[in-house]
Amino acid sequence: MNALVTGAAGFIGSHLSERLLAEGATVVGVDCFTDHYARELKEANLAPLRAQRRFRFVETAIQTADWPALLAGTTHVFHLAARAGVRGSWGRDFDAYLACNVEATQVLLKACRSAPLERIVYASSSSVYGDAGALPMREDARLQPVSPYGVTKLAAEHLCHLYWAGYGLPAVSLRYFTVYGPRQRPDMAFHRFLAAILAGTPIALYGDGAQTRDFTYVDDAVAATISAGLRGTPGGVYNIGGGARVSLNDVLALMARCTGREPIVRRTAPPQGDMRDTCADTDRARRDLRYAPSVTLERGRVRMAMWSNGTGRQRRRLRRSLATVLGCALLAGACGEEPVEIPLATVGADNLLFDRGNRALEEGDWRTAREYFLQIRDNYPQSALRAETRLALGDTLEAEGTIESYISALSEYRDFLALYPTHPRADYAQYKLAMVYYSQMRRPERDQTETHNAITEFELFLQRYPGSRLINDVREKLREAHDRLSENNYVVGKYYHDRKWYPGAIDRLETILNGDPGYTARDAVYYHLADSLSRTARIEEALPMFEKLLDEFPESEFIEDATERMAELRQRAARREAAASNADNRTENQTENP
Repeated sequence: MNALVTGAAGFIGSHLSERLLAEGATVVGVDCFTDHYARELKEANLAPLRAQRRFRFVETAIQTADWPALLAGTTHVFHLAARAGVRGSWGRDFDAYLACNVEATQVLLKACRSAPLERIVYASSSSVYGDAGALPMREDARLQPVSPYGVTKLAAEHLCHLYWAGYGLPAVSLRYFTVYGPRQRPDMAFHRFLAAILAGTPIALYGDGAQTRDFTYVDDAVAATISAGLRGTPGGVYNIGGGARVSLNDVLALMARCTGREPIVRRTAPPQGDMRDTCADTDRARRDLRYAPSVTLERGRVRMAMWSNGTGRQRRRLRRSLATVLGCALLAGACGEEPVEIPLATVGADNLLFDRGNRALEEGDWRTAREYFLQIRDNYPQSALRAETRLALGDTLEAEGTIESYISALSEYRDFLALYPTHPRADYAQYKLAMVYYSQMRRPERDQTETHNAITEFELFLQRYPGSRLINDVREKLREAHDRLSENNYVVGKYYHDRKWYPGAIDRLETILNGDPGYTARDAVYYHLADSLSRTARIEEALPMFEKLLDEFPESEFIEDATERMAELRQRAARREAAASNADNRTENQTENP
């Protein structure tokens, strides 16, 4: 993937750029360093990116950028640049919101018209919903923003759809719900709350604190964004929520537990434009993007608390205050009950974590294994074990065995194959991808979508990896999948036959013979197909089916009935032939003796 990320120096943009680089992409980052918050914070976000060989940064405003040069060779555009914040969008700063959120989006979309892009992903916001609709918020709900910021984000969404409808530009919009995590903007609630608690200063809490938000950890938002670039439906819109809808009062209580400090709260009137509640319906994202948020609010809060933009003293004080909370987890990990947090600076820490994760996975403890692998993914983007870790995460998700975990496992395996197609274990990833579908195959009388998918993935394996050591197992599983599909067609075909809907029976049974010549129960197929054909006056087609049954399955339970039916059909055929011959003779006699 050759990606271009606008807003690359920002909160989500820098995380997205890092993840893309870690997954093997080439990234061009674009940012103009607006004065919304301090440039030095954005430069700190960029620092690890600038050290990457496959990252290039261009400081420019979208409206004045050299887009033909920037887009040359680009396959994916991730448009995260924006003027953020609800409260600041009122009054004199509204022109800045229009320029950054609407005008810049239109300029970018126009420039992308001539580029052969696979996707352009636009970062929208839950602010487009307003307060009028029901919870959870669905993508097809009535949109009525209650802030100028929400209006500008919705206008940009409409522009994306217009360029898709009018020019075929493959634009996908994501409505982020309250993204939080390390590098969060200093004006955002989590950042302000945590800084105030650590400093012992009052927190300005708007309203009664009972308002709720659907909090999404930045890693989950980034994963959804990359997935939208790979498989999002052009012209589509997706909610990206974390599944953790809690009140601000609950957030403060959780922060108090994490830091061991009681917050000093001063309540003020709620500002204009603040939504009362947000809650995302993510069914569409789960279905199309295979989105499955993996970071709980509790875990995300601890991760964010471990990060600080402050001084070294603040960092040390924060770590000391977290000792009480984390100490129990560390002790339990030493006893083998929970994964141990290993200091980032430990030499070979990624190898140690990987070994412990594999050991836990071998013991069937997929939860603990996943925690170890997530530590590698989150903290060691340049680890040589990055690809192997992705596979291992897929294995823990498959081992969990829920519908949600299966969807996430499929995403991990597919992304591995897209990012590492020549990896030595690509055959294993393809095998596991097929096995996820295989494990979900349903009984013959039920829907067989997963069986079709398993067959497709197993056949791809045979095409791509003919020399794999897994080839024999794949052939065996493929045979079983074909049998399951053929059993389904037979069950349905016989059902139609027994109820005398013979056209439907013929269609199902012929599908077996045409698509699965190796099906082991072909004698039953031959018999019911031949009988169905005969009952629709297709005797000439029915007789060969009965003959195949007798030739190929002389010991079949259907032999006796088939023999009797053949005799009846031949008699009928003979009578029909005789009647046709007599009719021809009468016609000839009438012609000769008018």
